[in-house]
This record gives sequence, C-alpha cells and structure tokens, in this order.
Amino acid sequence: MSLDKVIRFCLYGSFLLAIYSVRLFISPIWLLFISLCLIYSLMIQYRLASPLPSLFLNILSILGIILSLLFSHSEIISLFIYPLIILGIIKFLGDIKPRDIWQVYLISFFILCGAATCNFDLEFGVILIVFTMISIIGLVCLNAKRGSYRLGPSGERRLLSFSLIWSASIVISASIFFLFLPRSPFSLFSGLSFTPSAKTGFTEKISLEEVKDILESTDVAFRVLVKKPFAFRPYWRGIVYETYNKGTWYVSSFPKERRTDTFSLRKLGDIKQVFYLEPYDGNSLFTLEYPCRLTIRTKCHHVIKVWENLSFSLTNLISRRIRYEVYSDPTPYLPQKSLANRDIYLKVPRDIKKRLSELAKSLVGGIDNNLEAAKIINQYLHSKPFQYSLHVPKIDRLDPILQFLFYTHRGWCEHFASAFVLLLRSIDIPARVVGGYVGGQWNALGHYYLVRQSDAHTWAEVWQDGKGWVRFDPTPILHKSYSHFFISRFLDYIRLRWYAYIINYDFTLQRNIIHKLTRYTFHPKWRVNLPKTKFRPSLKGIITLIGLCLLLFFIYRHYTPLNYYQRLKRTLAAQGLEIGPHQTGMELARLASERDPRMGQLVMEFIKTWYEVRYGGAAMDRERKEYLKRILGQIKNIKR
Repeated sequence: MSLDKVIRFCLYGSFLLAIYSVRLFISPIWLLFISLCLIYSLMIQYRLASPLPSLFLNILSILGIILSLLFSHSEIISLFIYPLIILGIIKFLGDIKPRDIWQVYLISFFILCGAATCNFDLEFGVILIVFTMISIIGLVCLNAKRGSYRLGPSGERRLLSFSLIWSASIVISASIFFLFLPRSPFSLFSGLSFTPSAKTGFTEKISLEEVKDILESTDVAFRVLVKKPFAFRPYWRGIVYETYNKGTWYVSSFPKERRTDTFSLRKLGDIKQVFYLEPYDGNSLFTLEYPCRLTIRTKCHHVIKVWENLSFSLTNLISRRIRYEVYSDPTPYLPQKSLANRDIYLKVPRDIKKRLSELAKSLVGGIDNNLEAAKIINQYLHSKPFQYSLHVPKIDRLDPILQFLFYTHRGWCEHFASAFVLLLRSIDIPARVVGGYVGGQWNALGHYYLVRQSDAHTWAEVWQDGKGWVRFDPTPILHKSYSHFFISRFLDYIRLRWYAYIINYDFTLQRNIIHKLTRYTFHPKWRVNLPKTKFRPSLKGIITLIGLCLLLFFIYRHYTPLNYYQRLKRTLAAQGLEIGPHQTGMELARLASERDPRMGQLVMEFIKTWYEVRYGGAAMDRERKEYLKRILGQIKNIKR
C-alpha cells in the first residue's frame, strides 16, 4: 500500500471514528448528510468530481455553524459537536492539502473529547485506542511524504512498520502512565454529566404499561458480583408500592432516615454483592432480599434515603453508572415486630372493592390466618385459566385488574401481583407490591449475574402478626432462555472489567494493584487460576487445531505473493541456473550471460528497471509492471 493510500485511509478512518463516538447526539438526517459529503470527497480524491471553491466553502461553513446553533438540542454537548462536524466536513469538500489533514485530525480529536464527557463504555475505549494508532500512523506518513527525500517500496514498508510500532508503544506508555499516575480522592468533574436519554426503570409511580415497556427491553439493568451462583431464585428488591389507583401504583410513604454513603443494621448479612447499576430514569437502588448493609463507594458523597420496608433510593436520578456494595440475609420474609400505618396496606379503590371482596371470600371462606389465605389466592392465580402474556386486549372504562380477573385472565407480572394484593386487602389482610428484578444470567468467567430490563418483575408481600412481611410470587414461573455463547459472555466479562478497573479506577484500587505487583515481584507465586467453564478439550479437537495451523503455515509459506525480483530468481532457477539466496542482480545477469547471451541481456534490462523502482524511488506503475512481466515471459520461452 502506497503512502498516499495510507494517509487517505487514516484521515477518513479517524474522522469516521470520531463521528461514530458521538452518533447518539446526531440526528439521522445529519448522519445521512455526513455520509453523502464523505462520498463526494472520495469522488474528488479519485478525480470523479471537482473540489468546491474555497469562498463557497467558507460561506457554507459560517451558515452551517449559525444554523446548528439555532437548532434546539436535547443535550448541551450537541452545541459543541455540531460546529466541529461542519468544520471537518468543509475540509473534505475542498482540495485537501497537508495543512487541512492536520486540521481534520485536530477536529476529530476535539469531537472525541466531547464524546468522552458522556461516554465511558468499553466501545469508546476501543475507539480511542484505534483512533490514536491510526492518527499517529497517518501523521508519520504525512511528514515522510512532505520530506525532500523519496522512498522506494521497501522504504515505505519500513516506514509503515515503524509508525505501527511507534503508535503501539505510545498506547502502551499511556496505559502505564494511567496505571501509576497518582490518584486524588476528589473528582474535579464529578458534577459534570452530559448523558444520552436514560433507560426506563422502576420509579415511585409506575403503571401497568410502563412495566410492560421495561419487560420488552433487552438493555442491561445492572451486574452483580458474588462469590458463587445461588442455589435459590434471587429476588433483587427495588421499590415498595402501597397505593393503587386505576392501573397505577404509587409510593405513599416517606423515608424514615437519610444516610451518607452507608446504611447498616446490627446484623451483617451472609452474602456480599457488588452492584454496577446502569443509568435509568429513577433513583432506586436494588439489593438481594433482604439487605442488612449498603455502602456506596464513589469520589462524591451520596445521600441514601432509607425506607422502613428496607428499600433504598438516592436524592437524584441515577444518570451515570454507579457502584455499591450490599450485604444480605436471604430469608423468605422480612422480620418486623409491629405494623405501623396499617391502613395504608388495606386501601382498595371503592369502585372495585366489592367485586374483589366477593371473589376473595368465595376463595378463602372462613380462614382467618393471613398466610393460609394468601396461599389459597396464590394457588388460584397459578391455575387455569390464568396465563402469562404481554399481549392483552384493553376494555374501555374497566379497571385493568377487574379486566384481568373476570374477563381476559391474561397479563404480566404486575397484573398477577396487583390482583393478589388487592384481593387480600379486600378481606382486610395487609399486603403490598414490590418492584425489582428476578433471576439473571450467571457468568462463570467473572462470577456475576447479568440482569437485564427484561428480568424486571413485581411480586407481593403479606403481613403476618408475630413474623413480619412474607414474600409471595403469584406470577407463574417463566423459564427464560439466555445466550450460552462463550463469546457473548466473554465480551460482557470484558465490559465489566472495563467498568471496574478503568472507569472506577481510584486511589484505593491503585494502591491495591501496586501492592499486588510489588508482592508478586519480590515474592512470586507463578500460578494462574483459569475460570471454570464447561469447555473440555478433546483429542480430536487438538489434532484438528494443529492441522489447521499447519495448513495456514503452508499457505503462507508457499502462496505468499512474490515481488518481481523473486519471480526473476524463480524463473532463472527453472531454466537450470544455480541461484543462491543472497545473489545480487549483477551476479544473476553474469550467470545468465554465461548460459545464453540473449538471456543475460534480458536479465540486465530487468535489473535496470527493478533498481529504478527499488532504490531510485520510481513508482511501480502499470507500464513498468507490464514491461517486467514481458521480460519474464521472454526468459521463460528461451529453450534450455
């Protein structure tokens, strides 16, 4: 590949990477406009179109920047990104000079800086590394191209190798600098947050349709690190709802206290969890039932609102990924001596209470034990004709719970939990709805659960005097299928490590890493604990892998394209000449002349043309290629 092609590839590649990093802040119309402009720029490079006049481009850039600033933007960062994109596009539509190339790299770098204020994902890290490498390669080649000396094909290859090694060394040096750069316990930009629209999630007011939207989403809700997979079905508790009205549940109670960074009971739970919660449109924190201790470890302090029902939330919306630790005691009930505000957990809307009470009494009969009555109603909702479905027809002017119980008998988890709670309340048994998540996909590589929005769930809690709140799940158990591909689990494991060791890299983590490096350096224990997987190597697999490697080596060894000088040596060897591995071109011409004067003259003409390209800096154009091929053909036709 010539230097011109490398410079062009790096230029377009770096700008496209910058555009891709901010794609969430650019409208589809703008993306289409950018694509058309880059296509026209490529046509200019291949002389299929003419560059636009400089005066016209200057006027166009000024008008474009003014119009971009007048548009209403949902994010502040867009005010910074759009003018930079316009300036970059203008450079591509004109006659691109070395000065313009430098400016495009600078503009692309500023666009990446804008993306860094709101995007810290693994994908952005990969983009940043690739951008750094191709930008360095492009700039090195650009400087070499502007030099007074001319490079031949071998010189260009050596230059490309040098630029690749140089760019890789810069990335490695930056990684080492990042690892050992002293960390401050304070964050200079902790209050700066430009984020795209957050995901849906549980809030203090939620309707049946909103729960359905959560269930239909495949986005990640959070990841939970634990020592080993649970032998039970984990319920990730989020928020407790007390008041119902026309298909919507509300949180009507108030937090009993506020803590800074840490909440703890006297009893410390047996199971430790480390949560990495994704941003969403709420402020609730999720825990494994039932939590005993919660600690948020960040550079800025968080005020934790604590409810008596052991649910937690922050004062602000969770607009960026946060990490917190939880200790839980996985019991099926929440111990509590007495029930305060009993009336809140007995409220049922008047317009539906009569029908619900009649149905509940017909099911329960004269049973006066809360748990026994709850078991009967739970069994009723688990039996036919009730079935789980996300597609439920609406009946106008009818409460969704009445519609579910008496007409459609189909619904999702909130239908089942709401019907269960309201039936119990209608016969004076305190009950409430709990929103959160259930289950999740276990990843053995990183020892964590991956919980998605589609794992969202609502269940119920029933009050029993002398015991407390007992969990019931009236929704039929659904066996969800998760992806078991090793690659998908490995990529998600890498994302988790990126969040844990790059995004959340602080002074404490730095101190632990340096301590481990010191310990392994002076007291080495060279033992690698590989993650346990179901993969078991077989003899057939090993033999197949070895055979594939040998086949690839054979193809590389015997079918690698030869340059023209190597073709000449192979052609002369086919004519019976003894060709050594290190013979010069003049020696080849002398050997050929001893064999046949005409052959020697052809070899001399070949060597002369080859030396012009190899050492004289001449381009290997089509004419020279055809000329060398013609000489090789004439040598082959000489009879031995």
